[in-house]
Amino acid sequence: RRMRADEARSKKRKIEVDAKQGTQKIQKQDPRVDADYFDGYSGIEIHQDMLKDRVRTEAYRDALLENADSIKGKAVLDVGCGTGILSLFAMDAGARVVYAVDASKMADYTKRIVKANNADHVVKVIKGKIEDIELPEKVDVIVSEWMGYFLLYETMLDSVLIARDRWLKPGGKMFPTKAKLMLGAFTWPEYYRENLGYWTSVYGKDFTALLPLASRTHLERPVIDVITPQQEVTDCAVIRDIDLLTAQKHEFKSWSSDFRVEAIINAPIHGLCAHFEVEFPAPRELDQTLPETKVVDKRKRKQSGRKRGLVLSTAPDGEETHWAQTLFFFDLPLRVLQDDVVEGRIDVATNSFNPRLLDIVLEWNKTGAPGGPPNSACKKKKFIFD
Repeated sequence: RRMRADEARSKKRKIEVDAKQGTQKIQKQDPRVDADYFDGYSGIEIHQDMLKDRVRTEAYRDALLENADSIKGKAVLDVGCGTGILSLFAMDAGARVVYAVDASKMADYTKRIVKANNADHVVKVIKGKIEDIELPEKVDVIVSEWMGYFLLYETMLDSVLIARDRWLKPGGKMFPTKAKLMLGAFTWPEYYRENLGYWTSVYGKDFTALLPLASRTHLERPVIDVITPQQEVTDCAVIRDIDLLTAQKHEFKSWSSDFRVEAIINAPIHGLCAHFEVEFPAPRELDQTLPETKVVDKRKRKQSGRKRGLVLSTAPDGEETHWAQTLFFFDLPLRVLQDDVVEGRIDVATNSFNPRLLDIVLEWNKTGAPGGPPNSACKKKKFIFD
């Protein structure tokens, strides 16, 4: 399980390494940041990972096809089209024209893919940044797979919102149309034993001098990996709720959220787990004003009762995706009993040197019933999400 997540993480991390190195020596954003970012999407590995993510790809396909009544004969914009798979799905849904925009060198291959699928009469590949290109018309639909780790890593959402403001007609649709970022607590004692406990005895020798380095290596940065539902210690709190039709770019430069979760089992908490879900527009026949969205298998609409748009989720109890979950490990475990409360605050800001990276600060404490483990003092930790 971890090998799959680590492989996906290492491949995608290539996108950011050069960009990070290119900004460490400067005090303002370097144009090379975007250049290196788009270069990272010019190779095949990252696109293969995304295309092989069946949960992701089929969710977009199904959402577009079940909204064919709203797409047929309409103009569609695909922001960050990559290999063009979503543009081809939009064509299958009956789009009159699809403007497939991508700033990476992959766009050159996408033109060939479109032609090979006899789609060049509908799908028009445009190589360039969405902030810079011009379209011949406004569009009825914008589709984009903009989500990164922790939902907002890589800050591609900014480009989607710019595209919306520039090119979406009044009353147009966004795919997806809503997004939620959730936070809950998890347990993972094996991670501590493998990465920290290991150094207490290495072939019978004391290597504890390396513990500070091991802690910095394994605990200071968010870990992209998959946990199981059995590792979830608490319920989840929504820390960010986004409406793609109304959200504004400046809202994501720096933001904070309080959270409160309750323990559902007795266990040590080793950190906090972030996952997200996105919701697509409801098909016209289901487009009703209902108070909540139901999810089946974390990506399909509930087939009876209340019905809304299809939901794609990266929750631990759903099918694994290439996003996995984002894990923030504590320096020391926090023991809780069922019904104990963990509450705190998360502060998120784009990095001042490289706005595609995130600076995250977490604060937390625990309160419980008398006679249980002692309540914890407030802890605070900064995570380097690079």
